[in-house]
Amino acid sequence: VGATFRARAGRQTATALTAVGIFDGLSLEYGRKWRVGAFTGSQPDVRDFGLSGAVREHGLWLDWRETAEGSSRWRLTTGVVGSYTEGEINRENLVLQARYSGPRLFVSAIQDVDLNRGWKADAGESAVSVTSSFVTARYLVTERLSLDGGVDTRRSIRFYRDRETPETEFDDTYREGYWTGIVLRPSRSSRIGAQARRTTGGSSGDADTGTLTASNTWPSFRNLRIRLRSTGYRNETLSGWLHAVGVGLDVRNGIHADIGGGVRDESGLTRNAAADDIRWYSLDVDYRLTRAWFLLVSLERTLDADVSSDQVFLSGLYRF
Repeated sequence: VGATFRARAGRQTATALTAVGIFDGLSLEYGRKWRVGAFTGSQPDVRDFGLSGAVREHGLWLDWRETAEGSSRWRLTTGVVGSYTEGEINRENLVLQARYSGPRLFVSAIQDVDLNRGWKADAGESAVSVTSSFVTARYLVTERLSLDGGVDTRRSIRFYRDRETPETEFDDTYREGYWTGIVLRPSRSSRIGAQARRTTGGSSGDADTGTLTASNTWPSFRNLRIRLRSTGYRNETLSGWLHAVGVGLDVRNGIHADIGGGVRDESGLTRNAAADDIRWYSLDVDYRLTRAWFLLVSLERTLDADVSSDQVFLSGLYRF
């Protein structure tokens, strides 16, 4: 009693190890309050996100969750992960995670510690090195107002997404750094947010961004939801704006559709700066065929000054 066993196969994430990206393979876990798990598989192709056996990845982890009665909860996780290319060490690292959830405060911290041996030790790397960190915090000032902030020093992250869009590509480019923000909820179905971010690494270099977001949902009208976003940014060579909008609703029982689009306009601050002028439009449809079967269709068209591209994504999902 109290012990559970889970097994998953296919494209997935190591759910207990949030620092691990997506992989194609098999994962097992056992337990409830104390859980132990393992996974093995391969990372998707870096070019087209398809199946690939070039980089193999394996891991073990141990997880503890506080289950006592009360309004505060702790969760602690540790694990070891190794990835290998053609039998050679790509990366071996220890993952440390801590999460606290209280009545007003939520904090999550993830720390990677690299274990260097083999060719890395021969190249002069220390046996142990503290590498990427990811810390987020949110404080609920009132029921309608919250403050958040965080630090992200992760260099390369694979997120679990169906596809890349100009909006997600922008966020990945300007992700590394630190930020603070405020969120106001005028009602249960509406949300207004503002965020200031300082980017200190990645392909964007040092940069400053400011983002305003707003969303509202009307449950009584086919779960209609409208999302707006506007971001201004500036680095050493570029300045620009990104604007995005999304509208989603339940078309009928079992069918949900989302229509979106956006624009990204940049101006070069130096003579050789490569500024972008991008427009994109998208349509996503989720169709629940039965209780277990789901069909997902995504269409997107991206237009810029040099190249136009179309993406078509079709997938089937079976839940059991």
